[in-house]
Amino acid sequence: MDERRGDERGQLILIAGIGIAVALVALALVLNSLVFTQYLATKPTADGSDAIAYEHTVGDGVRGLVSEANYREYGPGVDAVVRKGVTGNWSTSLTKQYGAYGTLVNASVRDIETGTSIHQDDARRFTNADGSGNWTPIGDANGVRGFRLKITNASEASADHPLRVNVSITEHGTTPVEIYDDGTRVVLNDTTNDTVSDSFLTPATINFSNGSVNGRETGQLTFYDGPNVTDVTITNGDRAVGKYVAVANTSTLETPSNYQSPPDRSPYAVDAVYAATLHATYVAPDVTYETGLRVAPDAFGAGPNGLTPEYGVFRLPGDVVFRYNDWPTNLSVTNATNVDPRRLSPTDVQVIGPREYDFTGDDVLDAPYVGSSGVLYLANESGSMRLTDGVDHTKSLLAVGYWNDSDAPAVFYTGTGDTVHQVRPGETSTPVFADTSSGVSAVVGTGDVDGDGVDEFVYLGDSQQLRYADTDGSLNKINNGGVGQNKGIGAGAPADLNGDGVDRIPFVDGSGNLLLINDQGSTKVLSGAAAKSPVTTYEVDGDGALEIIYLNQDGRLSYADNATGSATAEPLVNATGQEAFVSKKTGVA
Repeated sequence: MDERRGDERGQLILIAGIGIAVALVALALVLNSLVFTQYLATKPTADGSDAIAYEHTVGDGVRGLVSEANYREYGPGVDAVVRKGVTGNWSTSLTKQYGAYGTLVNASVRDIETGTSIHQDDARRFTNADGSGNWTPIGDANGVRGFRLKITNASEASADHPLRVNVSITEHGTTPVEIYDDGTRVVLNDTTNDTVSDSFLTPATINFSNGSVNGRETGQLTFYDGPNVTDVTITNGDRAVGKYVAVANTSTLETPSNYQSPPDRSPYAVDAVYAATLHATYVAPDVTYETGLRVAPDAFGAGPNGLTPEYGVFRLPGDVVFRYNDWPTNLSVTNATNVDPRRLSPTDVQVIGPREYDFTGDDVLDAPYVGSSGVLYLANESGSMRLTDGVDHTKSLLAVGYWNDSDAPAVFYTGTGDTVHQVRPGETSTPVFADTSSGVSAVVGTGDVDGDGVDEFVYLGDSQQLRYADTDGSLNKINNGGVGQNKGIGAGAPADLNGDGVDRIPFVDGSGNLLLINDQGSTKVLSGAAAKSPVTTYEVDGDGALEIIYLNQDGRLSYADNATGSATAEPLVNATGQEAFVSKKTGVA
């Protein structure tokens, strides 16, 4: 064998291996170059889009925070609530969220512009607290936002005598907006605009802030410039019924006496945050961004159960009050939305009243009741508070609320003689009015039952006839208002059942018919369905309208659905579908 030829073959293999290795290295360089090029082509650039998105997040978040604070924390100190909310949990949450991706963020409050929010969250005439239709809801402001007005009835407003909303804007003068009924539709007319007037069916929401009616843009409101609005006045406010809300950039009301006590009576005015100026920073590995922004939301909070409040601030939801017919006979309350009733401690309960107000200032609503010795108490989950004695505890009723320019809610009752009395915690009972001619056998409640825009006090005469006292001292009979009674009295407090601005009294007549009545007439709701026992109204099924809660002939809790239309009788059951048998003497309140 030729050893030289073997050596040459080995050298060729070595050279070939080196060549392959060099080729592989070159290929790796090429591939790495391609990968790097692709990486550079797809690598995010520092264009600031994430920082801008963060700015929007801050604005949206604080906008919602201001809305919720105005809605739930209205009154003195609402600005501190917003400051604490921004620098507290909300900012901390953002810091943790962005920090997980290596980005440092911070949001703080530079300035809070306090203002006043005005509300009419009951459908009533567009009058002030004294019943005047010509007045100034907002004066000497530096901007008005979130201005919405809902018309529920304009039948008394005509082209000659319209409801007029006059909006004054800096350097643009005053623009009158007229609203009236032309016989078929309601007309909206900007009197300085040459375009054809807009028209719509009621109820309708006129949103000045975004220039729309029921969400549809209208040319009649294009003049509105919220940041530059200085005054809003109303003329002929007694000719239409509805609601409204607005936030003004002023902390001084022109005429405080125009308003009632918030939030239980309309119209009212409360402290609010008009706008907030913020400082936001965003520091990422390749972007540093710092900015200031101002938020002034036109919306209000989400409200209880996710329902959007149109025109009011947060109020504690009331309860239906009753007494079980069997043992134990505790005073009981329920919110009537398929939640099990809660039994309070009192057992000696002869007369009950509505649970609508926090009389004792502990953020818990109180239910009034009278025991067998004629003592009037307030009760809640913490116990009972004695108010006064000498109260009628046979067949009687209790009422709660405001009447005749009172500045705080009271409990109303009958005692000795034909006199209505009122009492509040820590105060001595005082007489309200007397009817020595027709008598006073029981109180019923307050409401605008004669359509004059001012509440009347409804009571029963000696013959179980519905009557009312006006604020001028006059005493009046409600025709065809004879109330049935057996173990209890078949009447309940006046209420606006469908938001049309009309208060009606629910009652049971001598034949067991359930009816609604006011000074303009009566309407039968259900025939022969109800026991002659106290009744009440409550929002049972979440449809936005009140239902009438009553006892059926067997003494079971029931309610009339669609009470102002084609009413149906429905059982009021708890979460497990059980019905409650209730004392016919005390009924429901």
